[in-house]
Amino acid sequence: MSHSKNNPSVHSPNRALVWLGALAGAAFLGIIAIGVFLQRQPAIIGAMSSGTNAAAASTSTAPPTNAAQLAAAFAALPDDQKVSSLLSHGSELLGQGDNAGALELYQAALRIKSDDEDIHFNVGIALARLGRTEQALASYREALRLFPDYAEVHNNLGNLLAKHGKVSEAIEHFNAAIKSSPENASAHNNLGSVLARQGELQKAMGHFEEAARLQTNYLEASFNLASTYLELGKVDLAVDKFSEILRQQPDFKPAQTGLQRARRRLSESK
Repeated sequence: MSHSKNNPSVHSPNRALVWLGALAGAAFLGIIAIGVFLQRQPAIIGAMSSGTNAAAASTSTAPPTNAAQLAAAFAALPDDQKVSSLLSHGSELLGQGDNAGALELYQAALRIKSDDEDIHFNVGIALARLGRTEQALASYREALRLFPDYAEVHNNLGNLLAKHGKVSEAIEHFNAAIKSSPENASAHNNLGSVLARQGELQKAMGHFEEAARLQTNYLEASFNLASTYLELGKVDLAVDKFSEILRQQPDFKPAQTGLQRARRRLSESK
């Protein structure tokens, strides 16, 4: 599998990005009274089938309803199509919240193609969602062994390590993700989040600013930046940033609370 160092989301024609959604993958890290979002990079979690519709290849008249039936439906396909179909349908199951079913299909793909970094990455995502942390870490690390500059894997691995208190190692992986993909807004936001949790607010601010610059509609990065401005005493900037967030999403309650606090601080300083 060939990846581009500066654009690690480039894959062979059978690969496609499946975006999991911003808030669904976020973990909340507290910074004083406001808070900082830790955002997962949308992950490559499956290959879209090209050409043959694998589900239609089943001889059954009823569509497959679970992972075992899906795997059986693809049994007669050539290996490349089988892997592509397993990953595609695994991603569908993951999106539906069937993490165990997704894992079963990903592992079936892995038995066919054990040296594919994307499959190991997908397995890691499913394992992490199932709470099988050590196995997820092992899967992510195997993906990195196969492709050391895989920014998305570094990003997800960093999130998982940070969640379990391994902050120094998490920082190393976020830095690796940024080195491999400097325009990875999520990795900048994640690195800022762990730095903020460590009390390194100036450094955190720089990464939040970069994340917000790279992705102008990145709500979590903008909120983190506004919160950090406030904690650093840059109250005018905090008011402006919270107000900007609320223009984009008026019902975002953390930003409403942050804006109230910032305005209160501003009035107290006069």
